[in-house]
Amino acid sequence: MVSHPMARMKPPTLPEVPVPIVGDNDLRKLLKACEGKDLEHRRDTALLRVMIDCGLRLAEVTKLALPG
Repeated sequence: MVSHPMARMKPPTLPEVPVPIVGDNDLRKLLKACEGKDLEHRRDTALLRVMIDCGLRLAEVTKLALPG
């Protein structure tokens, strides 16, 4: 009988390191820095809100594309 080559392998132990969370005060400061009526301010505010609300990272937001 042939045994599976991974049968005696153990998975690596990974330390549980929590991801740091941005505090409410820091989020308010970020959004305040984007206040304004011009296109750039509104774009930056929209991007921040998408990232905050959806939990997206920068790499995920920059890969977003419209269908079509």
